Amino acid sequence: HQVAPEHQVAPEHQVAPEHQVAPEHRVAPESGVEPSEDVMRIRRLEQETGLSRQELDSLYNVTRVKNIDLQDMKFLDNYYNYNYKAVEDQIKKRMSNIETICSASSAPRSSKYNLYQFNDIEVTWCPVFKGGSTTWRNYFINRFVDNPSRPFFLDHLKKRQLTSGTKSKYDSKERKQYYNTEHGNNIRFSAVRHPFSRLVSHVKSS
Repeated sequence: HQVAPEHQVAPEHQVAPEHQVAPEHRVAPESGVEPSEDVMRIRRLEQETGLSRQELDSLYNVTRVKNIDLQDMKFLDNYYNYNYKAVEDQIKKRMSNIETICSASSAPRSSKYNLYQFNDIEVTWCPVFKGGSTTWRNYFINRFVDNPSRPFFLDHLKKRQLTSGTKSKYDSKERKQYYNTEHGNNIRFSAVRHPFSRLVSHVKSS
């Protein structure tokens, strides 16, 4: 369970003593004493991430370091490698749950995706509703649709929507689905917003 050399935190990025986890919060051998909340959280992280206690202790400390240089790619690579497996596993669980629920539903499956290509400017847009989607929708319609009728709807852009029928290949190395109607060098983007803020916005506009 030791960390591979290429994944170890460089000496200049190791955690200073004042930022290390206090001894009483470290995972101790089993005893008759009820474990603290911090210990239980670390144990859950062990199970969820598959990391050893030594690796997890490093990760737990790294997250508490202040003044991280975000331009230091070596440090970010180390941090990413620690977190990547846990994030990927969590996404796989969510995708599996979505597939299970959708399979039990009688609702028809759509062959369309929430992706719209604008090869003219080399971008592909994924709208996130209540997250600035109206602003982006209106911009794209005004720029790329001739004499659009009002009010504006995403249907104005349906000719640019990616569908299952336009799939060409899936690159497992890049983890990217390619489409015949989308230029390969397009930048895909979406706008994000705090979920609570999105919820409040939805309630106010309902």
